[in-house]
Formats: sequence, structure tokens, C-alpha cells
Amino acid sequence: MFCQLDQVKQILDTAAAVKNVLGEEQTGEGVFARKACSMLYGLLLMKDYDVFIQGGTIHLQDQEYPHQWIEMYLDGVPFILDICLGTVAGLIKDNQEDIYFLPEEDAVMEYGYQVHQEYPWLKGDCQPETWQRVIERLKLPTTVEQLLEEIEENSI
Repeated sequence: MFCQLDQVKQILDTAAAVKNVLGEEQTGEGVFARKACSMLYGLLLMKDYDVFIQGGTIHLQDQEYPHQWIEMYLDGVPFILDICLGTVAGLIKDNQEDIYFLPEEDAVMEYGYQVHQEYPWLKGDCQPETWQRVIERLKLPTTVEQLLEEIEENSI
């Protein structure tokens, strides 16, 4: 029986794998966010989650910053999944987690998430080698080509 706790574990394991693989690459803040959102979107979409790449702003320490994140739904409730929040100008305290998975309402209250645009998934956001490393880390029974084709077919 697959319950909501199993779903949360699956989501966090996926986020951790993407964060670790991308952390091994040398990428700028904006590039990291776009790659992270693209990979999370694709991987979670293939697990039948309602997921969207969002772009907008966050509000931290009385400042507004451009940002990208994943919005997803569990049992009809919107959640924010963000593995890039800690990269925003080093504003997040060192003792906070690197993966943020919060109900949207809480994320808006705490970090001021404000959506300006939904972004499409683009196959070229990440190199095949990066996808391969994530596939290996998650032990997925697929090839890069099969995964990307399936994501492309199921993208909104």
C-alpha cells in the first residue's frame, strides 16, 4: 500500500538526487535553478504527480529576488518544492535544510513566493550526461532517451 508518507519520501529522494548531481556541476545560480526545475518536473511527472515549473519572486529580508521552483499537488493540496532557495544570494541561514517542501500557503507566508509565470519543460535544459547521472543515482530502469521522450510526450 502506497500512502502519503511514501509519496513524500519519493519526492524528497528525487529532490535529493537532483540536488546532489547538480551540485557536482559548476553552474551559475540561474542555470542551476532552471536545470533543477526541469529535472524535478520531468522525474515527478513520470511518477504521475501534477507538477509545474513556476517562476516569480521570493521575499527575504525585505528584498525581492527572482526565483524558480516547482509547484505540485498532493491530494489536491498545492505544495512548493524548492532545492534552490539556499542559492539566493546566500540569504538562507546555514542551519536550514537544503530541500524545501512546504504547503504553498506556508511557503508564501514564510518566503513570500509569488508566481509571475509558468515555464514549459524544455528537453535541452540539461545535458544527457546529467540526466544519466540522476537515472543512475535513483536506480531508474530506463535510458536517457526513453525518459526524455516520455517526459516530452506527457508535458503540458
